[in-house]
Amino acid sequence: MPSTNPPSVFAADALLRRWSAQVAPHAVHLITPVPSRTSLAKLAVPGEVRAFVARYEPRIEGGGVYSHQAQVLEALGSHRRNVVLTTATGSGKSLAFWAWAFDLLRRDPRATVIACFPTQALLWGQADRLRRSSATESLVIRSEQPFAGEIAVGETRVPWTVWYGTQNCEDMKAHEKSESFENARIRLCTLDKAHWSLMRSQHEYFLRNIAGVIVDEGHVWQGVSGAHVRRMFDRLRVALDVLQAGYPSFFVASATLPDPGRFATLLTGATGFLAIDDGTAPRHELVAASEVPARLGAAPGLEGLHRFVLMVRASSDSLRSRDLLSNVELVGREAAALCFVQNKFEGHRLTADLVRDVRERRAVAYDADMSARDRRAVEREFQRGEKGVTYVATSALEVGVDLPALDLVVMDELPARRADLLQRLGRVGRAAERPGLGVLILGGGPADLRLLDEPATLIASSSRPLGIPLHLDSLRLKAMKACFGEHERRARSASIRGRLTASLERHFGEGIGESALDQRIADELSGLVELDDGAWVYKGFRTSASQGKIPLVLEASGKEVARIQDIAVFRDAHPEAVYLGHKGERFRILRYEGEFQVGEWRHPDSPVVLGKFMHQLRAVIVEQISERVATRGCWEDRFDLHTPKDLPPSGIAPATGALEYGIWDFLRHFDGYNEIELATGRTKRVKLADVSKRFKEAVQRGASFPFLHDFTYRTLGWQWHLARVLPEVEVRTRAAPMLSRLLHAWFCDAVECAPGDLEVELDPLEPALRVVDTTPGGNGLSAALLDDRIAAALAAARRAVAAESARGAEAFSKWITGELGVDPEASPKEIDDALQRLESPWRSERPRASTG
Repeated sequence: MPSTNPPSVFAADALLRRWSAQVAPHAVHLITPVPSRTSLAKLAVPGEVRAFVARYEPRIEGGGVYSHQAQVLEALGSHRRNVVLTTATGSGKSLAFWAWAFDLLRRDPRATVIACFPTQALLWGQADRLRRSSATESLVIRSEQPFAGEIAVGETRVPWTVWYGTQNCEDMKAHEKSESFENARIRLCTLDKAHWSLMRSQHEYFLRNIAGVIVDEGHVWQGVSGAHVRRMFDRLRVALDVLQAGYPSFFVASATLPDPGRFATLLTGATGFLAIDDGTAPRHELVAASEVPARLGAAPGLEGLHRFVLMVRASSDSLRSRDLLSNVELVGREAAALCFVQNKFEGHRLTADLVRDVRERRAVAYDADMSARDRRAVEREFQRGEKGVTYVATSALEVGVDLPALDLVVMDELPARRADLLQRLGRVGRAAERPGLGVLILGGGPADLRLLDEPATLIASSSRPLGIPLHLDSLRLKAMKACFGEHERRARSASIRGRLTASLERHFGEGIGESALDQRIADELSGLVELDDGAWVYKGFRTSASQGKIPLVLEASGKEVARIQDIAVFRDAHPEAVYLGHKGERFRILRYEGEFQVGEWRHPDSPVVLGKFMHQLRAVIVEQISERVATRGCWEDRFDLHTPKDLPPSGIAPATGALEYGIWDFLRHFDGYNEIELATGRTKRVKLADVSKRFKEAVQRGASFPFLHDFTYRTLGWQWHLARVLPEVEVRTRAAPMLSRLLHAWFCDAVECAPGDLEVELDPLEPALRVVDTTPGGNGLSAALLDDRIAAALAAARRAVAAESARGAEAFSKWITGELGVDPEASPKEIDDALQRLESPWRSERPRASTG
């Protein structure tokens, strides 16, 4: 007789039996109370909105609305038009913000609303929800996806549409020319699409009448990304001032935030937010790991949503997610499982291995390299709630996408931000009758060690947030320049120029003419960004070195098989590369298509000329091969200080050793690759000299050969001169590789960023510690470290060294080699001593940057 227990019970029991020695003695039980419900009939809600709500979510008729939804609905008639809604459960945020939006639209027949999401997965999920509420005859379907429709609100039919980039998307390109797009009063888009396009003149009618802006998953936008969003909304207000139109109301939907009203004001620039939460503060408790199976089995009879998190310390034989997911005796046949990976290549590789080795279960990949068609197909599968399937996904799946029947989430690499870890764990246990199990397979990194030491506190609480750095002058100047570009035609009128100047003063603190602004930009930014590029003011919206995605196209059919970030070409689509697809296919790179002339630009005070060589790469042409190999490119990065600048506001310098902050030149150079036999895992290094030799031979034969130019840009960062801090040359030389990797791990942890977002290196010969943003123009992370975070990061690294060395010389050596990827040439005592010396100047009295 089949078990009536949730599938997570089987997995927890099997895991504990197999790996009992490696499972941490305590697990974390996360309990999220389900919000109370109120009958829709008892609420004072306009009849048209009431009808929409009942149609949008049919279960409401019998079960009522959640308390936080009720608060939104009852506030519709009040003067408090700005709302920030936070919920720990993810229950019904979309119903709340759509009810808010349709109320705005029914009050004014010309009003428009834009709904902004952080990912296309969320956008398409919401488009599908609106499709279900739309009149069937109104739907516009392209490539099996809903692009537009009309929803009845009382006597009014409200048209809606999706809106995203048209580059390499013929469906969206055609749809943007259609009446259904032109007439839509609701646009669903990603925030970066709004950043690039909303204020342009061709969208003037929609913009002039904008009454509401929805920002979903608002907590995603912290740090520099949040500052970009705020400056975009400042530009929106400037555009509305120029058009003499009113400002929109804002609805920010988010996971739990410590001070949601203040955060929403910083993010949007709007004030007077009505802060609503779901009234269900999540609880957590430590429980014995051995009790987890029994508690999972009992959870369906308890109130609230329940998740249990087991932590497993990776063993010396490199225990990983695949060891759990590839064994049906551990994961079971029925469980729906999700494995988060930090790396698309490893995700594709894991998926291919599971497809090959686990016949009893299906395996499906999901990430941003997949074509839009393939991603939408997987998203539709999520909603069906299939059993016996393992999804292997990147961060593209961590926010907002609903997986109603998921039992198990597994990770062996933790995300940079603890808030993101909670989001990932929150993918399971989203139904009272289906409690969830999280399995964290932990190594020796900073976040891993913290979770093993203090699991409950560090899973259930958020660390110090980055905040939204509105002081960044580079973003302010870029946004002001964008305003002039967006209103160039209108500003030929003297009266409109006056309105533009007054609006810049109001929203950016400086009413300045375009000529004066251009001079300011030349003085402050010409050494940092490529001013000759007409789109420079719109770049860098996210914390990434990438400027866009490049399609991989089959030579034989012209079909697009994947889409990769441009800077990832060095890793995934380098010369002679074999790209591993999300279904296990292998594609060999044949050539690059584009215009590769060097786009020269120079700083007015320097003879240095940089070329943005990758700028014109349009497509990578590939062929499918049968060999079971894949490659990972190698490269050399070089950073050179170009122009010193003053420390940013709130920046702190150490008491000993000179600190230089400024603009840096970056150059990435292809340096060969590793070829991996997928069947055995054996790796062979192919040197650049071998590739160059074959390139020259191909040229002599007149044959085609993919050649990859360098990639360059300028960014921000600092270096700390260490001659007085670490004076012993021999010790510096032995310790530098280990210290560089340690500091990189713990500095990234201090600002909760991905390893690729920050460059950290200790140069033993200079000697200097260099910390540089990896994003063109700078991402603000190196500056955030100077905001009193370095001493704590160094102390945490020192505690980790002490704890690992206490386990013995062999364990310490394995930790250094396995976690940091370097040979332990220096002793634990030398490393500890060096970390103490580095920490001391940051704890002493030291100068703070001037804020004037």
